[in-house]
Amino acid sequence: MIRTKFINGSQISLSDKCKEIMGSSRNGNIYKLNLVNIFYTKIIKRNKNPIFIDIGSNTGSYSLLPTFDKNVICHAFEPNIHAFNVLNENVKLNNIENNVFTYKNGFWSSKKHYI
Repeated sequence: MIRTKFINGSQISLSDKCKEIMGSSRNGNIYKLNLVNIFYTKIIKRNKNPIFIDIGSNTGSYSLLPTFDKNVICHAFEPNIHAFNVLNENVKLNNIENNVFTYKNGFWSSKKHYI
């Protein structure tokens, strides 16, 4: 388990498997934490009991916002099975199963069908 800083100096836990997946966590830190913070302060924090959709959640930078604010609900979509499994592990490590709902689905802007 990796302990790393999050919004406003808070701490979160990440799966060690985050080191194997390029995405939300790099070198034990949340990738582009400043953007996660901006998203929280400009959009999420301004709403009472916010619900948001994280499409392409990877291992969960944005999906982990309920660790900082228990009023936040997130629906996280990640089609990559490896990233999806790590996302679920990160949700469990941070005890936010009641705030983050994960789906192994992807979204495309094409009418083609993918298998």
